[in-house]
Amino acid sequence: MTVYRFGEFRVDPGSRRLDWRETPVSLTAKQFDLLLAFLERPGAALSKQELQQRVWPDTFVEENNLTQHIFQLRKALAAVGGDTIYIETLPKVGYQFVAPVAAEEIAPEIVPGRASAWRWVAAAVAMAVLAATVGFGKRQWDFWMAEEEASAEAPKSIAVMPFSSPVGGAFAAELAGSLGRLDNIQVQVVQPTAFGTRADFTLSGTIEDDKVRAELRQDGKAVWTHELTGELAEIQSEIATYTAVSLQELGGARRRNLLSRRAPANREAYLAYLEGAQALTSRKGSAIDSFQRALAADPAFAGAYSGIALHYTLMGINQMEDPRVVWERAREYSRKALELEAENGDARMIQAYVSAYADQDEGKAERLAREVLQSDPGSISLQLLAGQLLARLGRFTEAERILRGAVQGDPTLLLGRQVLAHHYYLSRQYDLAKREAWRVIRIAPKNGTGYGLLVLPAWATGEWRLASLIAGRAKAAGLNQPMVSMGLAYTYGKTGRVDEARQIVKSMDELARMSHVSPMQRAVAHIGIGENDEAVRLMAACLASGCVNPSLPRIDPVFDPLRGHPGFVALMR
Repeated sequence: MTVYRFGEFRVDPGSRRLDWRETPVSLTAKQFDLLLAFLERPGAALSKQELQQRVWPDTFVEENNLTQHIFQLRKALAAVGGDTIYIETLPKVGYQFVAPVAAEEIAPEIVPGRASAWRWVAAAVAMAVLAATVGFGKRQWDFWMAEEEASAEAPKSIAVMPFSSPVGGAFAAELAGSLGRLDNIQVQVVQPTAFGTRADFTLSGTIEDDKVRAELRQDGKAVWTHELTGELAEIQSEIATYTAVSLQELGGARRRNLLSRRAPANREAYLAYLEGAQALTSRKGSAIDSFQRALAADPAFAGAYSGIALHYTLMGINQMEDPRVVWERAREYSRKALELEAENGDARMIQAYVSAYADQDEGKAERLAREVLQSDPGSISLQLLAGQLLARLGRFTEAERILRGAVQGDPTLLLGRQVLAHHYYLSRQYDLAKREAWRVIRIAPKNGTGYGLLVLPAWATGEWRLASLIAGRAKAAGLNQPMVSMGLAYTYGKTGRVDEARQIVKSMDELARMSHVSPMQRAVAHIGIGENDEAVRLMAACLASGCVNPSLPRIDPVFDPLRGHPGFVALMR
């Protein structure tokens, strides 16, 4: 008799029973049939027609009927299993069961003797085959999903939660920026996608017009609650001060000047700035427009200038536009921010990136990054930017120390996990890279970033089945950005689907004649189909334009096929 296990659930098809931690979970007959259809083919893309034929074999049903049953099944699983996503919708295709599933054969208890023993041997073999085929044995899954133990010597930590407001996430980030100037305290901004925090303190609240309610808690117990009215920028400074005093008394934090950042002149400028910061984080709306409105309301607001500079820096790192344009704009706006506010850590860190990419001066970039970290040792955002830059410079030991410190106290720190996963990949610690990628997926299962981070070590270790599965998922979702096209072309080329890969590469090359497509992304696509001469030519163009810093192609495993190419060797000199 076969039973299935996923997460903390156990499904017995014989008795038609679903248990969660030994507790029965109520399902209707059709919901159970749907669940069984998914468990028999975990990871497979099941069309709506397949599911309808399986659950209603002799009956015509409307598509809405299937959708409603899927909704109720998801609701039943979420009622006890929390926010974990088990069933994913594939647009224009159907549905997919995305959690790892283990199938095991359970021998009937009334059958004694040798036959029963042989059944257990068969079950063990079946489990081994399943684990090898699907790629998710329980031990492997536990390894990827394992939590890190917090260091006993780690400083106290505070998680700043998004305040209840359309700009609440950006308001929390501003608070974290101020608190980051404290010594001996770890400051985190918990993203809306997170499902918990292990921080010692939490700071949360609500924003309503000109009134803000804030609450500080320690180990779940309230320390204080304040209701403040007035200008938002002034309220933010007051909350930061109240919090700093409490952290000094309760957590051992050492005080610094929290108010060194100049507040905007008026509420209009600050609200526009918060909207820009929110858009920058969520990638919804125009960050540039909001920051420009902030400058129109207060032309001397350094934070708005550094916000625009950060926008262009992220575009440059992600190779979204012509690097010669974005890096020059990042340089211009960060310089203006520093003229207005010499201690603006964001602007100084951006100048480090400009030095590495646009100026190709990695020594200066490294020095600047370290100086900024010394001035703002508790800022998580600056730690992540510095750690990411140092990893791309090949300073792996230092980068890992900084990045692990940034995520030490909170396993839900999504951006930190993303940057750490890429560091592990660049430093060729592939098992750790996969584990961090799986953690990103667990924190934000609908965010494609985790799958993109997972495919890189899969390429490096030759796990082409996993890489093909991820490529297929990206294709099914209808994604056609250059980064996704690069991944599809490389994967198809390495798995024998050369004609498909060549067609994608041809499309990328044609698109590059009309708009910006990163030479590095095109180079990787050409490596996938074995066109190494063209890949080297494109990488030379990439370095000349500043689309990557010089050290990255030296250390990135994806360029290993070029290591013996004379042109690439000369380029790396």
